[in-house]
Amino acid sequence: NDSNSPAHWDGDTLYVFNSAYNIIQTSADDLFGLYPSGNFRAVTFNNTLDGGRWLEATHKEGNLLYGWYHHEPRVVCAGSSLTAPKIGMALSSDNGASWNDLGFLLEAPVDPLRCDTPNHYFAGGNGDFTVILDRSKQYFYFLFSNYHSNPSQQGVAIARMAFTDKDSPAGKVFKWRNNSWSEPGLGGDVTPIFPVTSDWHGQKVD
Repeated sequence: NDSNSPAHWDGDTLYVFNSAYNIIQTSADDLFGLYPSGNFRAVTFNNTLDGGRWLEATHKEGNLLYGWYHHEPRVVCAGSSLTAPKIGMALSSDNGASWNDLGFLLEAPVDPLRCDTPNHYFAGGNGDFTVILDRSKQYFYFLFSNYHSNPSQQGVAIARMAFTDKDSPAGKVFKWRNNSWSEPGLGGDVTPIFPVTSDWHGQKVD
C-alpha cells in the first residue's frame, strides 16, 4: 500500500481500497475479516492511462460510489523515473469493483518541470491528497500537495467543487489563490494553506 486507504460500508459489508500503482478492493463483514481472509479483487476502469493510479478518497451516495485518484504519468522527464501527478475522478455503481473515469480535475499549471530535482519522485504536479465533504453537503474540499517549481506555491494547497457538480465535474474545481476560489483546477496557481519553509526541489526539504 502506498497511499490513503479509503473505506465505506454498504449494508453489512465493509469495502477498503489499497493502492500501489494499481488498486485492490477488499471486502469483509468487519475490519478484522479483511486480512487475510477477505475478498480481494483488482478494480477495473473503462479507460487506460499511461502510468499508475492510486485511489485516495471515496464518497458513497445512495447506490453510487464517487472516487478520486492520483495519477502518475509514466514519463515526464526523458531518461528519468520522475513524474508529475494529476488528480482525477471516477464513478462506480458496484462499490468500486469497476469505475467510469470522469476525467482530470486538478493539474499543475504549464510550468517548467524540475527534471533536475534531487527528490527522486516528482518534478512537478498536483497529488498526494484527500477529499472531504463539508457538513452541509455544499462542497467537496481537496487538500493536495503542490510540487510547483516556485517555492512560493509549494506545500499543501486547497481546492473545492460544488456537491451538485459531482456527476459532471470537468472544469468545476477551483483552487484557492490570493484569498479567493479564483483559479481553475486545471492549470491554476495556488496559495498554499500550509507552505513549505524550504524548496521541495532543494537538498534539504521542509
